Amino acid sequence: MTDKHLSLILPCKDEALNIKKCLESIVQQWPEAQAAHPDAKLEIVLVDDGSHDGTAEIARRVVPDEGLLKIVRTADNPIGLGPARNFGFKHITGSYYWCIDADDWILPNALDSIFEKMQTEPDCIYVNVQSGKEPKSVHPQNLFQLACTEVGVWAKVFKRHCWADFPDYIPEDVTPHFLMLDKVQRFEVVDQPCYFYNRENPSAISRTFDYLAAHPSNMLQLITDEVLEKRALKPEWLSGIVKNLGDMIGLKSKLRNNMVKMAWWRKLTTEYRNYMCGIFVH
Repeated sequence: MTDKHLSLILPCKDEALNIKKCLESIVQQWPEAQAAHPDAKLEIVLVDDGSHDGTAEIARRVVPDEGLLKIVRTADNPIGLGPARNFGFKHITGSYYWCIDADDWILPNALDSIFEKMQTEPDCIYVNVQSGKEPKSVHPQNLFQLACTEVGVWAKVFKRHCWADFPDYIPEDVTPHFLMLDKVQRFEVVDQPCYFYNRENPSAISRTFDYLAAHPSNMLQLITDEVLEKRALKPEWLSGIVKNLGDMIGLKSKLRNNMVKMAWWRKLTTEYRNYMCGIFVH
């Protein structure tokens, strides 16, 4: 029998204004999904990363069922989104996991659609993402298209064996996303959007963080230490990482007048070419 046990990993730090909507989007559709899939199981692992605004108390009011909601606390001092996800993974019991951000939410029928795709026991289920008023749907045909479609881990439900730890710096998704995909043999696609990425949140990292200007050494470490030196990925995955970093940093619009970015990019591309040519030296 197919193991349809889904764990949602939900890190939170002072998310009192957002957590209610996020959790309600899950619990309101769970009864219908459970009725359609009696063998399905769901757990929400909420990682309270040092909140001081009552996030956990609000979560308990929204989801009083302790069998559905598990709250784990990291420490009084926040450890950050990436490590909080790692901490949450240690507490899941599901055969599949889905990383969700507290300021986003899942869309109607998402759980039903995901459980339906679990019938074939894929390693990964791609869930289309909506980030504006108009829903968009893509259907990647192979793993490379899947990798380049969206690197946010919230766009994919993974089987447990695909897990890769997140780093403690931003951007935390890029390297683990590709390390997870490196373990995928088969994937399914849910055509309709299942996840709403809230770009309008004024505190969202995508709106407030200048990736390379803030942490140039961390961005370079992400490539050299975790990818190049370990030689952990297929060349096409590395190509996807470089493309994604270029998109995030905004090279076309910002690189010209920023010498730090230019120096970083020259070093990165040199090491990237060496790696692709098979002459990288540890």
